[in-house]
Amino acid sequence: MVKKIILLISIFLLFSITGCSKENVEEKIGIRGEIKKISLDDSGRISRILVEGKVEQDTQYDKASIRIKDNTKIYEKDAKKELEVNSLKEGAKVEVIFEGPVAESYPVQADAKTIIITEQVDPIKEKINAMTLDEKIGQMFIVGIDGYDLNDNSKSLIEKYKVGGFILFKDNIKNVNQLLSLINSLKVENSSNKIPLFLSVDEEGGKVTRMPDELKSLPTNKVIGKINDVDFSNKIGKTIAGEIKAFGFNMNFAPVLDINNNPKNPVIGSRSFGSNPDIVRSEEHTSELQSLRHLV
Repeated sequence: MVKKIILLISIFLLFSITGCSKENVEEKIGIRGEIKKISLDDSGRISRILVEGKVEQDTQYDKASIRIKDNTKIYEKDAKKELEVNSLKEGAKVEVIFEGPVAESYPVQADAKTIIITEQVDPIKEKINAMTLDEKIGQMFIVGIDGYDLNDNSKSLIEKYKVGGFILFKDNIKNVNQLLSLINSLKVENSSNKIPLFLSVDEEGGKVTRMPDELKSLPTNKVIGKINDVDFSNKIGKTIAGEIKAFGFNMNFAPVLDINNNPKNPVIGSRSFGSNPDIVRSEEHTSELQSLRHLV
């Protein structure tokens, strides 16, 4: 009897040592799926990801909000090299091994022990690959419009040719209400297309302004450059950005890097921050999407 007890204890100990060793136990995957959202902490480091897919935790839930910790390991599938946290991208397919307790809320809340990137997907490339050749060609054009209202020609450019956007000039802008109506009608007309429109304008401040007369004029870049105060120039940039954004514009064509040092080219003149490259470089602070026009 004693021999049988000793034998059973020996078998139990042997199983504990071999069968339950870390090397022989496959870690249970918490979720397989696609990264739908990435959250950053105050330092810009990825702190949390939202994964949609199959939660392997005896639950019917299909999403998990996963905290990335300092000791979270990130690998590419079949690669032994550990990756940086910021290698995670929205759209990537991943397998996540949870660590510690899992909150059975929706989405499931968990900490990540290991993240394996099974497929790195670029959502922009995916969208481009899904476009037809005609759609890709259309996206290369920003076009003008006649008059103050959406017309049949503009509708055709949107519906048939899938243009990338529109630029509005002074002869397209009568007053605040008309401008809002025109931009909103362009957005509505384009709502069935895959890509939103670039809605652009030449709003430089000074003598080159397209905004309705109800808005106050802003100083030229030359005046701003003479003041040579980065905070002031930044406020001017934010003011312009706020104005055009309020109307629905998302792109501004304005010179920001021109140096007014060529007397044979007076066209830039007061539209430049000045003739000193250091001042021009320091004053280049604006908040809306701008094109570096006149640079080349």
